[in-house]
Amino acid sequence: MLEDTIKSIKAYLYDRTTSPLFGAFITSWVLWNHRFVMAIVFGDGLQEKYDMMDKAICASFLGLLSQWFVLPLLTAILYIFIYPWPARKIYAYTKTQQMKINKLKNEIEGNRLLTTEESRKILIEMSSIQDKSKIESERLNATISALKQELENEKRKNKTMQNNLENEKTKTIYFSSNPPKDNTSKTAIITTNKAINSSQVNQLNEAIKNKTINNVTPPAYDPILVRIAMEKEINENEILSFINKAYNNNTNESKDILEKLIALNMLDKINSSYQLTNTGKDYIIKNRLLKKNMIK
Repeated sequence: MLEDTIKSIKAYLYDRTTSPLFGAFITSWVLWNHRFVMAIVFGDGLQEKYDMMDKAICASFLGLLSQWFVLPLLTAILYIFIYPWPARKIYAYTKTQQMKINKLKNEIEGNRLLTTEESRKILIEMSSIQDKSKIESERLNATISALKQELENEKRKNKTMQNNLENEKTKTIYFSSNPPKDNTSKTAIITTNKAINSSQVNQLNEAIKNKTINNVTPPAYDPILVRIAMEKEINENEILSFINKAYNNNTNESKDILEKLIALNMLDKINSSYQLTNTGKDYIIKNRLLKKNMIK
């Protein structure tokens, strides 16, 4: 407990004595009362000092009361209530001036001239940083260019795949490779925007069987027209083989179908090859059997 009290008093006294006003007051008091201080510090003997202190301080009861109670009490009151007011002003002013001095000192030190060696080191470091930045910039630009090129390639691939997909949706006729044994029906499967109705295919088959092909008109012929449209020219044997498999006909019946299409101005026969006429192409496009760019 006593040790804590002593530490508290020391801390309090230390805080107070560090104030500029308190230091100035003590100094001033010593100057004004230097004779008393000199007598206490440099007197000859201890007894003489005690005698001198008794004469100066304890000459009478009033002197004792004032010196040991009234004056210390008044001094304490002044120190507690009056002293803090000017102390705050002086302390704030002192700290402000100290901050200004420190700021000015930092500015002066920051503006000092560099030596030749320091300047050379800074220039070397700047040059190195610039070189590294340039290399990094070139590397990043190269990477960006490569990524852009890769993106363009992917776009072209995607466009090609999309076109191929569209073409696959609207092109080529698929016929069943194994027709039924009873030959009563033939199946034609077409993957165009406009599918051929099975009844129309049967209509053509019946006309071939009954020798009434001249009474049949498109769209019963659509699979044949689409097949020819997919090539610029197709030879007679190839198209006859196609028709024979599609409708399970013989060669003479398939030739009758080709003659009918020539009569309708859908086909032209050049030597031993067949190709679409403009009428045939317009028919395919109009009925959305194939896209225009797919017609050879």
